[in-house]
Amino acid sequence: MSPANAGSIEPTWTEAGREHRPLFPTFTCTTPRPRADSGRTLAHPKPWEWEVQAHIRQLKTPVHRDVVQLGLMGQELVSVAQFVIDESASVPVVFIRVIGVTLRARGEGGGVADATLEQVVNRSAKRLRMLGHSRFVLLGNVHTDNKASQSMLARAGFTATERREGPYVRWVLLAEY
Repeated sequence: MSPANAGSIEPTWTEAGREHRPLFPTFTCTTPRPRADSGRTLAHPKPWEWEVQAHIRQLKTPVHRDVVQLGLMGQELVSVAQFVIDESASVPVVFIRVIGVTLRARGEGGGVADATLEQVVNRSAKRLRMLGHSRFVLLGNVHTDNKASQSMLARAGFTATERREGPYVRWVLLAEY
């Protein structure tokens, strides 16, 4: 993965703090829910995007034990990654709770998403190296219909497992450094 793939959008990266809370309620990574002719709100065609957007909009940073990494273009939030690092096992585990990229940043061929995932890996590796670990496992659950996220993880070397939680499939990567 290379941030050079991020095209014209090259975010600066920071860990979220209380001062970033006003950015979350307007984070937009999907289209609005469609409406029937009667005006009734219909199910979203990409429910995983709707779930990620709702999750990010409700974030109250800092989140106990989790890391929330932000990609910013000036004062504009363009990507969010929330993950938890569990260093209690002999091989630590990093569980990626959510990665979201705004609609504005999406047309970059996956570059912003790739760079956001790279931030998760680098931030985790830095912390775990300081604790004496030379490898760790990254895990994340991806909706079976979410081809963009599946492609992002595959580009990074993740593989899909047989483990499923409803419509979500577990993806895994062993990172060694």
